[in-house]
Amino acid sequence: MKKIFFVALFILLTGSLSHAQPVARFVQVDHDFGNVAERDKIEHDFEFSNAGDDDLLIEKIVASSGNTKAVASSNQLKPGEKGNIRVIIDLRGKKGIFLKTIEVHTNDPITPLTTLSVKMTVKDQIHMSQYTATEIFAGECRECHVDQGKGKKGWDLFKADCFMCHNAGKKTSLSTMSKRPAKELLKAIRDGIANTLMPGFDLKNGGPLDDAEIKSLMDLINP
Repeated sequence: MKKIFFVALFILLTGSLSHAQPVARFVQVDHDFGNVAERDKIEHDFEFSNAGDDDLLIEKIVASSGNTKAVASSNQLKPGEKGNIRVIIDLRGKKGIFLKTIEVHTNDPITPLTTLSVKMTVKDQIHMSQYTATEIFAGECRECHVDQGKGKKGWDLFKADCFMCHNAGKKTSLSTMSKRPAKELLKAIRDGIANTLMPGFDLKNGGPLDDAEIKSLMDLINP
């Protein structure tokens, strides 16, 4: 009887030991930096812990591009310990919207791969500031938003003065605007749209366009 008891106890103990395993648990797996200015680099720490009952090993970390680096605070966490994956992104020479991913491979038998992601919109120092609608017709903004469109009409005028804010893929793209009522479009071009960055382009509102130029845009958008 005692022999049977000890055999059962041995099986129970060895069985519980064999089921010990690490669990990689991240506080978050994605991060949005929002708008960031051009500079050398930005950083973010993804915190995680070992929620299991065996050592958690960071086997390898793979970033999606060469300008993105990721380093673990420790490659081994005991049960209950915490750590972080520090993501460093080099922004030199970058501008626009970027999405970077980082693959974290561990010995967690249930979730051996965790994919982290970071998103950002990189802007130059000028466009990091908030401007009122009419400010785009003055100062350093004028060079892009006014001067390039002088003497142009139709598509050429749209490309020079409008395309930067109404390009393909945006909610206010040319194809989207073409579906709006003509009266609504004309008012938006002439007078602007309140509580938005859309200014009034009519000369009467301090804008750079006369009636003929506005008509050429209307003929393009809503023929």
